[in-house]
Amino acid sequence: WIESFDEYNVFFDVGANVGVYSLYAAYLYPKSRIYAFEPVYTNYMRLLENINLNLFDNIIAMPFALSNQTGVSMMFINDSEAGKSGSQIENPINDRGEIFQPIDKYPISTFRIDDFKFFNAFEPNHIKIDVDGNEVLIVSGMIETLKKSCLKSVLIEINTHRERIIEMFIKAGFTMDNRFNQIKNHSRVRRQREGIQAENIIFMRKGCLTAKDVKSGIMG
Repeated sequence: WIESFDEYNVFFDVGANVGVYSLYAAYLYPKSRIYAFEPVYTNYMRLLENINLNLFDNIIAMPFALSNQTGVSMMFINDSEAGKSGSQIENPINDRGEIFQPIDKYPISTFRIDDFKFFNAFEPNHIKIDVDGNEVLIVSGMIETLKKSCLKSVLIEINTHRERIIEMFIKAGFTMDNRFNQIKNHSRVRRQREGIQAENIIFMRKGCLTAKDVKSGIMG
């Protein structure tokens, strides 16, 4: 999916963790602009280290959470080791709907993607969302962004509210019917085999061609 981006692109990595997606995109596209959002402090610090180690100057790391409102919420930490996932905002409820006992909690700034324009940031061409259960809040806070033609694709890990999330994308002119969701080694196959509910789905704006599609003559 990342390899299909144009050379000049703006990529929002929501739930960046230690930066795997951001670092790969920065490596492939040195002329791109990448915003990496990671609210968990230990992950954020490791993300900064990884950016500096690789001497990337096109990744902007943001230490706050994206949600359906701009304000302040609580961050509930379930594991403080760098690279771990599963911490949550608002409530200590994991991606399976189970309450967990946080080992730490602290206030965190939250922003809607629709409000991020007030920071004079570039509007995204591609977005990745991997937040272990709060994805419906983030999508609810980017309704205006979804309507903009510059946004070509969104990769989202869906844990809950699957039908609601799909409906929001379909209404905004996106489709699940694309080659990325049909590859033979898709993570969906492995997760179904292991009984994992979470599912990665890539939504493409209808009628959009990726750079790779243009070269191969395949509709994205």
